[in-house]
Amino acid sequence: MQTCFAPSSGGYYCNGWRTVYANTWGLAATDVNDGTRFWLLFTSTDVHGVAAY
Repeated sequence: MQTCFAPSSGGYYCNGWRTVYANTWGLAATDVNDGTRFWLLFTSTDVHGVAAY
């Protein structure tokens, strides 16, 4: 999983890829300001996708 951010200052950036296993909780990012828009990119051998929050 990779977390990408769209800060209010403009632009966007993504952190590095993290491994999160199916049916488990995982840490997407730390030290993120409240209200920061973000989305998750994920991929596996069978599934690829994006989840926006």
